[in-house]
This record gives sequence, C-alpha cells and structure tokens, in this order.
Amino acid sequence: MTTKNWVATHEIQHGPITVKVMLDPSGAAYQRDEWDATDAADYERTEDGRWLFQGKPFVGRVTATV
Repeated sequence: MTTKNWVATHEIQHGPITVKVMLDPSGAAYQRDEWDATDAADYERTEDGRWLFQGKPFVGRVTATV
C-alpha cells in the first residue's frame, strides 16, 4: 500500500486529537501512516455504524469528508 492510494474519507475528533482516516470497505479506518506501513487500523466502523478505537467503543465525533 502506498500513500498515493490513501484518500481521507472521515475526520475523527477523539478527545483533544483530530485525525483523518480512510474508511476501507472492510470497516477498518486507516490513518495515513497505518496505511503506508500496512499496520492494523486503530479505528473501525462496525456493520451497524458504531465507531471503535482499538476494538473498544469511544466517545468522539466522526465527520465524513467525502
């Protein structure tokens, strides 16, 4: 995977941190560095639309950017 294939689809505000992620059809939401390194994604969206951080529910705001 390379950065040129990464396009931010969502912005996540998690506490004082705001990150951009690309939501994959599998539900994984990759930050650019995770995508480039082929690491596991910290964020994911479940089939029922809930967002998780490292497998656990989180309170934050998710905004679609595309």
